[in-house]
Amino acid sequence: MMCVEYVKDKATRECLPDSLNISRRISTRCEAHGLLVRPIGHLDVLSPPLTMTRADVDFVVGTLEIAIRETVDELTREGALRTPATGRNRLPPE
Repeated sequence: MMCVEYVKDKATRECLPDSLNISRRISTRCEAHGLLVRPIGHLDVLSPPLTMTRADVDFVVGTLEIAIRETVDELTREGALRTPATGRNRLPPE
């Protein structure tokens, strides 16, 4: 099993507010792109096969990245996430 944990602050590991429903939003976007993940609280759990090709790993990682970027963009537009004062997005550029 693998898990992705979403936090508000990496240093303190403070969770994002439950009201954002971050893991459900990301899992829904993953599913739209063909990847099934299980949202549990502020986590997304994946159960990949024990043996994976490089292409399989690239698909999982790439799909998660797309879903996370789309969700961050959506939450930023909704005003739920603020862009840092630098004006840069919270995620590195594609």
